[in-house]
Amino acid sequence: MLALIGILIQVKFKSSVPSAMKKQKQSNPPYKIDIVGIGFPKCGTTWTARVIAGHPEVDFSSEKEPNHFMPDGFRAHNPKSFAMLKHVKNPASYLKLFADNQLPKAEFSVYYAYSEQALRAIHAHNPDAKIVMCIRNPVDASYSHYNYYYNSSNNWAMKPQFIDEFNADTVYTERYAFSQYIQRVFDIFPAKNVHIIQQED
Repeated sequence: MLALIGILIQVKFKSSVPSAMKKQKQSNPPYKIDIVGIGFPKCGTTWTARVIAGHPEVDFSSEKEPNHFMPDGFRAHNPKSFAMLKHVKNPASYLKLFADNQLPKAEFSVYYAYSEQALRAIHAHNPDAKIVMCIRNPVDASYSHYNYYYNSSNNWAMKPQFIDEFNADTVYTERYAFSQYIQRVFDIFPAKNVHIIQQED
């Protein structure tokens, strides 16, 4: 993991900050997000984000999952999964999640991977961004998602058997069929900028 972060932070000082900005501190400097974690939920992303955030040469967003690049209305698409998510849409509000320094900026929003519009917005924002994806055995990820949803939404009393939930709700087969989403990432970003971390239980 430390080696990966070393690779990621090679983007340091490559963001397009004018030289004049380097000579004097500004309250609202131009910025680009250099490292973006885009997925996948229940695949060790919280731990990975903490490791990246703990690196002294990375300026990590003060909130995990700001979802800045997600399109409008994304929470209505799947209320079961998205209803409680933040959406820090305003650029000024998003900027405030980062320190006023010249360190590489990083954030991690695990649902970016599911949105082609979000991926293209990230690419438009910074074509050289380093992309981080965490993956896991899809069955284990699905089971973790199932437990998380029912345990955190006060629906424990009505919790069905996992196999019944899996067969009844396409969120599991759609969300954890990683290959289609990973391919789309490689269609948008150069392979050298995409880093996949496989979590092992």
